[in-house]
Amino acid sequence: MFRPHRVTVQQGKILTQKMIKAIIPGMTRDQIVYILGTPDIVDPFSPNTMIYVYTNQVGYLPRSTRKLILTLSDGKLIKLSGNYSPPSRLAYKVYKTK
Repeated sequence: MFRPHRVTVQQGKILTQKMIKAIIPGMTRDQIVYILGTPDIVDPFSPNTMIYVYTNQVGYLPRSTRKLILTLSDGKLIKLSGNYSPPSRLAYKVYKTK
């Protein structure tokens, strides 16, 4: 079966474990933005939630999605959740066909 080539599509920010470990409870929004950059999503109905999203789709493989959700109260970080982990280098390996 012939399948046309599909390019790898990456969207969002790549956050390293070092960056994530630098985020600690009690930090302000400005401190978090300094370390992680501007959040990908800020819900206008919940401005105390900052969401960082990364998606990667390699060829015909299923798309992988990672989220890091930060919740603030009174301008300070109180909760960090999500399924974010930095992407593996293997995901970027280019395979050559003969």
